[in-house]
Amino acid sequence: MEVLQIKFDDVENGFGLKDKKYTAMTEYDAETILDFVIRNIDKDIFISCDAGMSRSPGVLVALEQIFNSKDVTDDYPYHNRYVKNKIRDVWFRRVWRKTYSEPKVFNI
Repeated sequence: MEVLQIKFDDVENGFGLKDKKYTAMTEYDAETILDFVIRNIDKDIFISCDAGMSRSPGVLVALEQIFNSKDVTDDYPYHNRYVKNKIRDVWFRRVWRKTYSEPKVFNI
């Protein structure tokens, strides 16, 4: 069984970050989560944080939208939107690069 442990605080973009007391999720964290899920796409994945109210639901909402095309936002009203958006942004940039960075051949 593969385990991924990532540490970041339950903060939204900008909140509590000015004094460097808290650490927000980074793009690298989002990339790491996505890579882990892709490697384990055929397995059940357990997501957990300290309270299970904000960060882990933020990850879950993003992954459900990306991999299952399901919007479960209403099921998790307290999910961390910054976490959700960070993961989705990284995913969409990956898809964009793959889709639009490869050369296209046009027959005229």
